[in-house]
Amino acid sequence: MTDAKSVGFVCFFEEEQQWKDIQPAVRKFQSCGAKVMVLGIYPGKVKPLWYVETMNTVMCSLSEFGITGLPKGQKVDEFLKERFDILIDCDLSGHFSTDYICLLSYAGFKVANDTKKNRQYFDLLINMEETELEDYINQVLFYISKFKRKDNI
Repeated sequence: MTDAKSVGFVCFFEEEQQWKDIQPAVRKFQSCGAKVMVLGIYPGKVKPLWYVETMNTVMCSLSEFGITGLPKGQKVDEFLKERFDILIDCDLSGHFSTDYICLLSYAGFKVANDTKKNRQYFDLLINMEETELEDYINQVLFYISKFKRKDNI
């Protein structure tokens, strides 16, 4: 985890608590020196009052989706151009918009909830019954911290 130079989070936020649940993980990666970007999808037409956009955190509302339902715009394009060392899919329900972004990402290592459809696209799958986002994030951090970097000699 300390070797990651860039980390991306893709999230589907329906309520403020989900937003709060990922903040400790964002801070943890930042404290290790990683550049962190969060792309959140919000199902409403107007972004919620609890959301505060920062340089590394952007949220797309339904009004920013194309007629086809695909996330679009400069924010999404910039996120997809990043070549993250680690990409973490924080959408435990598997919405099309977050799946679409994760699949188009050029991340070196992708992490997601263990589902049948995710098995062919992600490198690390977290299988938890009755998954809450906070527990899922803690498990992701736990398993990522166990990886050791293998230097080419």
